[in-house]
Amino acid sequence: MKNKLVRFMAIAGVAVIMSGLVAGCGSSNNTEMSDEEIEEVEELVEGAIGDTDDMADASLAEAIKAASNYFTYCVYVKYAEDDKDPAKDYFYIFNDDGTGRTEDGAAHGAGVSFNCTQEAGKVTFSYGGDDGDTDVFIVEESDNGIIKGRFEGTDEVLVFEPLYDADPDNFDSEEYLNSIK
Repeated sequence: MKNKLVRFMAIAGVAVIMSGLVAGCGSSNNTEMSDEEIEEVEELVEGAIGDTDDMADASLAEAIKAASNYFTYCVYVKYAEDDKDPAKDYFYIFNDDGTGRTEDGAAHGAGVSFNCTQEAGKVTFSYGGDDGDTDVFIVEESDNGIIKGRFEGTDEVLVFEPLYDADPDNFDSEEYLNSIK
């Protein structure tokens, strides 16, 4: 019984730490875990609880999956990394349930809804419902909430920069762009 309690407490502690690291837009200290940090957490857990049973393995796997959620409940502005002076007028608004929408501030807020699935190293976007287009975004770098990568089949590196001052529930791209002029 004591061994199970120790395992449970170690996993619960790791889950608490990791959930704090993947906090959404509400914090300007939003950080993502690197592969090295994930390995370090795995080693700490294994050191604390020894060999894990099936329940511990499943809990650890869920905690690590949560750490690979690159996009959180937030508004992100998307632009090309190579642009010297990017317009920063195209937005991805993420809800906390794997859904969201895009808005083009230069086109009066035109956009499309999407669903997304996040895995280690990639995010799959399904635009416009079940019959819509699907794109896979390959994550090349994630640092302090800023995500860089490219969509499969393209060479252009894109940057998704979080806008911590924007509310995803009430975001309007035209109003936002007018407010920062």
